[in-house]
Amino acid sequence: MNSFLRDLLFGARMLLKNPGFTLVAVLSLSVGIGVNSTVFGFVNAILFKPLPVSNDDGLVYFFASDQRKPYGSASYVNYREFAEQNDVFSGLAAYSAPPMLITIGDHTEEINSQVVSGNFFSVLDVHVQTGRTFTPADDQISLAEPSVVISESFWKRRLNSEPEILGRQLILNGNNFTVVGIAPATFTGTDPMISTDVWVPITQWATLLQNADATSQTIQEDDKTAGKVERPGNAGTDTQEKESGRLSRDHYWLGMIGRLKPGVSLEYAQAALTTIATRLQNSSDARDGKLIVTLSPTSAIHPAVREEMASGVFILVLTSLILMICCVNVASLMLARAAVRQKEFAIRIALGSSRGRLVRQLLTEALLLSLLGGILGLFFAYWTTRVVLGLMPPGDLGLSADVAIDQRVLWFSFFISVLTALIFGLLPALNSFRVDLIKSLGGATMALGRGGRKINPRRALVVMQIVASLVLLISAGLAVRSFQKGEAISQNFKSDHILLLNLSPRKYGYSVNYTKAFYRGLLARIKSTPGVDSVTLSNLLPLTMERSTVMARVEGKEPQQLQCSSVGDGYFQTLKIPISRGREFGTADDDASRKVVIVNETMARTYWPGESPLGKLLHRGNNSAYEIVGVAKDSPYHSFGNASEPYLYFWLYQEPRQSVSLIIRTTGEPQKMITSVQREIKDLGANLPIFDFKTLDEVSKSQLVPVKAAAALLGLLSLIGLLVASIGIYGVTSYAFTQRRREIGIRMSLGAQRADILKLIMKEGVSLALVGIAIGLLLSLGTTHLVSSFLYGVSPVDPIVFLTVAALLVLVALSASLSPAILAANSNPVDALRHE
Repeated sequence: MNSFLRDLLFGARMLLKNPGFTLVAVLSLSVGIGVNSTVFGFVNAILFKPLPVSNDDGLVYFFASDQRKPYGSASYVNYREFAEQNDVFSGLAAYSAPPMLITIGDHTEEINSQVVSGNFFSVLDVHVQTGRTFTPADDQISLAEPSVVISESFWKRRLNSEPEILGRQLILNGNNFTVVGIAPATFTGTDPMISTDVWVPITQWATLLQNADATSQTIQEDDKTAGKVERPGNAGTDTQEKESGRLSRDHYWLGMIGRLKPGVSLEYAQAALTTIATRLQNSSDARDGKLIVTLSPTSAIHPAVREEMASGVFILVLTSLILMICCVNVASLMLARAAVRQKEFAIRIALGSSRGRLVRQLLTEALLLSLLGGILGLFFAYWTTRVVLGLMPPGDLGLSADVAIDQRVLWFSFFISVLTALIFGLLPALNSFRVDLIKSLGGATMALGRGGRKINPRRALVVMQIVASLVLLISAGLAVRSFQKGEAISQNFKSDHILLLNLSPRKYGYSVNYTKAFYRGLLARIKSTPGVDSVTLSNLLPLTMERSTVMARVEGKEPQQLQCSSVGDGYFQTLKIPISRGREFGTADDDASRKVVIVNETMARTYWPGESPLGKLLHRGNNSAYEIVGVAKDSPYHSFGNASEPYLYFWLYQEPRQSVSLIIRTTGEPQKMITSVQREIKDLGANLPIFDFKTLDEVSKSQLVPVKAAAALLGLLSLIGLLVASIGIYGVTSYAFTQRRREIGIRMSLGAQRADILKLIMKEGVSLALVGIAIGLLLSLGTTHLVSSFLYGVSPVDPIVFLTVAALLVLVALSASLSPAILAANSNPVDALRHE
């Protein structure tokens, strides 16, 4: 221990004697460690962070699902049966996160919600800071006083910290709920990616939906009194025997979490629950396949989240490249510093110090540097985390409550600090074994880096820097090219001047039956509004990742699952999708006529190559025949960049949908039309929750946010890597000139021209760059396919990106080598010959 402390004090004195070297090394390491700690903080919050509860002893996730989806959801009936029949849990709770709306005044917005069993908070051992939590009494199906518990952040952010909040009525999904408690600030729900705003009892919420379905009404354009959308009613039922909807046995939508009794092992509990699952499956469970019971401690990674582990690991590996580049740069600095200290090492060895002691001393100095870099890196990580969270839209993902420099991040930072000390400290330490006492004590040039040895540590480190920089540059180049392609597709799609509104309130508990008269009346009203160019309806919004499929059969071929949507009047005109052959839908296409369909060009080429599909028949599901009346140009459907696939457009008036969206092309700014559209819909007599306005331009740009962020991040990391690599090439070339000054003097005395010397020195840096580029290209060819799912219209081995990056690195190598080469070519032969 005393020996280690002496090494530590000696190392600190040596670092203080070289403040320039120490500052550069610490700053380099702080950038690398800080970037990795920042990224790990987000990955930790999403993948590794435990539930925000004070006591997780015996707390487990409980899954009872079939083999096809082992971590699937359970029905409410099965939850109740497991809760009542088990003897291994002190409590078993259920939860889910359906969409929910809150209305305050005239403003309606979507919030993050959870519906939970009455014992949810008691099982998790979460105590409210004000009021009360739910109790088993809240599991009774009675809507006399629906209750809600709110989060502290929601209370402060949306309800202005109202002091008399308990007992206040909140309008959730069109129904009054009474606030009974405020959850503690530390509790944000069971999903690490979402900070929950409100909690509502399962039975109360599900019964509201059930009553809404029972009292649903039809919207008629010509009768405003009958044209209202029913909010979920308050006519409850006093018995649980009337099971339907969400409370039925065959509706699987609940997650379960339980607390094991003291002394009950995970293995015993799983065996006992498997017995219950078998009994339930044999008696009345409606699910196909055998029920599989799985228990997973909440302190471990959630089993369903493990599927996302690959993405998190890939991000960490990618950011570790910048740490490697920084470590390589520091290792190069330490090798150069070790070269200067060769005489010191020789003297210490001559006085009896062992070479092992020298290695330990150098590793101690490296550890000091890395710990200083780690401490500074944590401050850097804290700052960058705050910046990233500040750039997120309010409430986006709800991560602000969960991302923090916690114990895991601290241990991660300490681990990579020690690891970097070993990485960049090992090479100079091992190189101390090569100290030549006679040459070092005699003042001769040390062996390290001399021109005669083609492979040495400094050259190897520079090659590593170039390889890492090239991989980052290629990844950034692919992201930039993908972003450019996506923007080009967006512009070609003419996504500006398009306003979108979702008219599908069912998922929020509103029950509605749209009619064809309502469709036509709504479109007529909106079309006559000043500032509207055209308007249409569709069950799917473009570029929103929504999908709808149908089993269809072309005559003479096997049935196929095909993408489709149901569209109304003016769809192709509104979205500027040309009809290349045939016609659009028309008023003559009604219930009395043959059903019609329009296909896209990819569908036409795939199923009718070399011939016209017009007039051909398409058979759907129940063998209904549809006549193909038109062929539409291919266009983006769900996202940018994906290869076109066969697509079908059905006529909304022949197949009405209860889930539709309004698509409006405006003559001016789309946002300025929101008030007018709201007024027209309300005048139509529909009490719809009108809140979900967005523009198609916003939707298309949101699709490009991940690739734009990736391009920005990778671009920044690449620039850092490129700068460090160019410094490395410059350092190696300069060092080569310093080590070979005497050789250069002799060459020049024997008649070598300045151009020859220029080539000799530049060859040192350029050759290293070429080796690094060759290795990096091969590595990139084998790894870029991992990011193919994030690319739009760009191959993961895009030759333009690969050639451009390779040419850029060659140019950087030439530039970095030029200055020391010119200095060598202009050196005085006499001075060079005198140099030792």
